Amino acid sequence: KEEVEDEARRLALLVLNNLSIPIENKAVMVLGASSGVLLNALTVVMAKCPSHAYLCACCLMNLSYLEDAVEPILYFCPSNAKIGDGHKCHVHLSPLKRTDSLLRTLERTMVEFFPYFAQKKKKTTRRSVEGEAIRWTKPIVQ
Repeated sequence: KEEVEDEARRLALLVLNNLSIPIENKAVMVLGASSGVLLNALTVVMAKCPSHAYLCACCLMNLSYLEDAVEPILYFCPSNAKIGDGHKCHVHLSPLKRTDSLLRTLERTMVEFFPYFAQKKKKTTRRSVEGEAIRWTKPIVQ
């Protein structure tokens, strides 16, 4: 059952990544009425499913190409998200002071996966999910 859920989650994230590419979709996904639900789901999956963190980071990176999306993404805190509250869920509390913020989740991903990334650079050209998570997370934080 866990493998089926894992594969369903992976497929859902791949679909979200494809949907996050067109510019028209970015605004709806990050600034629309259910943006809090989407950002919350990406934050939770990134924090709890390390094997899918790179897909979450890739989706966030795609969404961040919309200039108006950068601030809501970087200021997002799941505990502030309310269904149907649209972009108002991005209350401007310092995301650095909130352990559950998306920014802190990105930071934890980078810190946790850095040893895999550094090891990959030294030994092999084979890609790992940990290395890919770093690769997609770094530009969002920059």
